[in-house]
Amino acid sequence: MDAAPPEFNRNDLASLVGHKSTLEVGPFTNPTLRGPNVKYFEVMDKKGLIKRADAIGYVYSSPVDIHYVSGTGDLSIVDETFDCCLSSHCIEHQPDLIRHLNQVARILVPTGRYLLIIPDKRYCFDHFIPESSIADFINARGNRVHSAKSVIEHIALTTHNDPARHWIGDHGYQNFGMT
Repeated sequence: MDAAPPEFNRNDLASLVGHKSTLEVGPFTNPTLRGPNVKYFEVMDKKGLIKRADAIGYVYSSPVDIHYVSGTGDLSIVDETFDCCLSSHCIEHQPDLIRHLNQVARILVPTGRYLLIIPDKRYCFDHFIPESSIADFINARGNRVHSAKSVIEHIALTTHNDPARHWIGDHGYQNFGMT
């Protein structure tokens, strides 16, 4: 019998970074990385993130100061380059993925790495939202904010965010039209 493959988790990913200069995109109130070589990019400053976490009942321990803040997630405000860029649960929220990838390429040194933690939509609140197609990516070129379609899908099609319930097949209900 073959052995199960080794698990790869958030800490393992962080170990790939080591002591390299890194920009963590979207740390919210619980960054994956900490240390003197890490800077943070978010859509709100530390105070705003704490207020948001408190409003939604999100548990946090020690939020960090945010070095770069852009309410629209525009990485063009970042004025330095990094060996690594780590994005945790942010790539799926980009209104223009192609633009985002180009912006990340601009802030990385030539040998830089973009490390991504991407949620499995089968086990989170995005469960009922259809996967994007290549045509969706191309049509989104130039979007600085989310399209009406993506906002409506988020309001109408999101569900609970309990992975264990999803795992046993309890996906809840889409928000739209359900009581």
